[in-house]
Amino acid sequence: MKALIMAFSCFILLLACGAGERENALKLATEKQSLNCEMERLRGQTDSLWDEMEAYLDKNLPADMPPAERTNMVTIRNANLITMFKAFTKLDTAIQQKVNEAGAADRSIAEGMKSVKEKLDKVEQAMNEALLKVQAHSDRQYQQLKEELHGLENKPCRL
Repeated sequence: MKALIMAFSCFILLLACGAGERENALKLATEKQSLNCEMERLRGQTDSLWDEMEAYLDKNLPADMPPAERTNMVTIRNANLITMFKAFTKLDTAIQQKVNEAGAADRSIAEGMKSVKEKLDKVEQAMNEALLKVQAHSDRQYQQLKEELHGLENKPCRL
């Protein structure tokens, strides 16, 4: 009888540990989805920044610029590369300032992306650890949890 009570107690304890890891994994999946949405928002900011910059340069670069150089300067989405053109130093200071401002904004967005990526890596590592603990208790619960996590991670972002 003692053995049966002991076995039942261990079984309940294992289920409780698995439930805690399951809840932890679900919380982490929600955080991962939120971080993925933040990364998507930052990518959108970068695209918007350079779309605006492209339109600005196309409108404001001198008409007498060599066509190939003009096209390259307009389509390049990198302030450092734009400033390397020989013609850059001869451009109006307002254009130079706008390019430099875009470069600063782009660097700021890139720092944000780097920070989000580091957080994502930590969340994914913690999720994997939680999944391994659940799998150690039950393959069936592990498979169910993986499916549930996949659904949470792939929810569309509301931007």
